[in-house]
Amino acid sequence: MARKICLVLMIIVGVCWLTGTFALDYPAKTAAVDNLTKSVRQVFTDAALAQSSTDLNTTATFADDFSTKAAPALAQQLGVPPAQFLASLGTQYPAVGAGLAQQPRIQAYFESVHRTMIEQQRNFHRADAIPTTYLPNRTVHWLFVVIGAAAIALPAIIGRINVLVTAVSNNSHNFRLGDSIPTKDLATNVEWQFVIPAALFIIAGAVGTGAGRRPSSGERTLGWMTDEKGPDDKVLTVPATDPRLAQLRDISDLPEFDRLEIQHFFEVYKALELGKNVAGDCWAGRAEAEREIAASVRRLAAAGTP
Repeated sequence: MARKICLVLMIIVGVCWLTGTFALDYPAKTAAVDNLTKSVRQVFTDAALAQSSTDLNTTATFADDFSTKAAPALAQQLGVPPAQFLASLGTQYPAVGAGLAQQPRIQAYFESVHRTMIEQQRNFHRADAIPTTYLPNRTVHWLFVVIGAAAIALPAIIGRINVLVTAVSNNSHNFRLGDSIPTKDLATNVEWQFVIPAALFIIAGAVGTGAGRRPSSGERTLGWMTDEKGPDDKVLTVPATDPRLAQLRDISDLPEFDRLEIQHFFEVYKALELGKNVAGDCWAGRAEAEREIAASVRRLAAAGTP
């Protein structure tokens, strides 16, 4: 139930993310950011800021030279005091007079703007790099769209994976780490003679001791073994992911000597234990082994054994 709730919440979040991207008009807003940064990007370069600094110094020098040198020289040639000359200039040319009066304030304002631009140059370039230095800002809203679509699609994908895993679990005998495998089938006394470190691929094993069928003398089988408790069939497996053993897919792929060596081990490994014995019989192929394992697991489940 908790998993279903999480998946439903994920879908809701994805829908909100996806619809919110367009409801909040992110495409137009990110395009506006791109247009704005493009229009002022050149102003924030090192060369542009250096040129602005030079221009401000030039206007400050011009204004200083006019008030301290040019205006007094012109007043002297006209035979009037500098203040009278400036007043007369403002009367005859009001715009010039207003400009001269406002020049100190204008100069200070632009110098302040220039200092701010220098201070914010690094921040501008960092903002201009959203999402990256080579992608425009308008790609951000597509990122939101992809995340929203993924959040909507992921629960369906997870559900499909669960179906596939269930199908594989029900029909495959490539067991994985953490699988719940019985140590002994109580109905047939088949003992699993392996630990599962990774994936195991069944290549041979018992053919159904508990089913009441013995193989004919012409069948190639191992697994037909008995001990002091009765039928004690074995399952032979190889690591499924080991490329060195990729050629082993059935009992016929295993060399005769290896089969005899394995069989001999199981026939003698209890020899020193009092009251215990093992008798070997023959081999069965992979298909028979898989059928017997699947049947044993079903019988174990039906018996209600954990």
